[in-house]
Amino acid sequence: GGWGIAAAARLLMQEALKNPEISYMHVISGQCWPARQVEEIYDFYENRNDIYMLCSPVKGAKKSGEPLIMWQKYYFNYDRVNRRTAFGKIYHRLTIALQTLLRVDKLKKLKIDLELYEGPNWMDLPRDAVEYLLTYFDNHENVQKLFMTGFCPDEFWVQTILYNSDLRSRIVQDYHRYIKWEHRNGSYPAVLDQTDFEEIKSGDYHFIRKIDRQYSEALIDMLKSTYQTEGR
Repeated sequence: GGWGIAAAARLLMQEALKNPEISYMHVISGQCWPARQVEEIYDFYENRNDIYMLCSPVKGAKKSGEPLIMWQKYYFNYDRVNRRTAFGKIYHRLTIALQTLLRVDKLKKLKIDLELYEGPNWMDLPRDAVEYLLTYFDNHENVQKLFMTGFCPDEFWVQTILYNSDLRSRIVQDYHRYIKWEHRNGSYPAVLDQTDFEEIKSGDYHFIRKIDRQYSEALIDMLKSTYQTEGR
């Protein structure tokens, strides 16, 4: 829930920009797997400039029973505190309660003039969008402080910066990911297995998540076999 995962994405984007041949960047996790042949995925994005990501306004929205605006309006330090422990969960509730009582408003203090947007941190970004994103972030110290001290900022910083820019018209609300938002195989979202194969194959997906060899080996083999058959 801290800045760490967004910091990793930012660093990788900076490194990718050093290669002038890279025209698209895909944010995925270590538990993602291609749903199509890599060549097919590559061809889809060639000569496109759309921004593929899901985003929606934060104002009035709730998640886990909490107003999303609180997650950036208040201060959090989850790069140091493990929120998933019993202590972390209690700490989270007390942090929100105390800052609500004290009427903390980091947005006002930092003079944030952006409308906040949020969405999954899995996305496909053309090169110029990444360049704009990083340049804006690097040149606005108040925005840096906002997200570096927020909760789950990896689900806010890209959406907020890009949706408040002239690039907004190029945002396509589709991230081409297959994710099962249910409890299965000891995880939420679900760790995928062979029962997901037909839905993955028939859908418009480029990546799937989450994969774990303990449960997903048969699914991976089925996908590999499909790639080889379609590639002939």
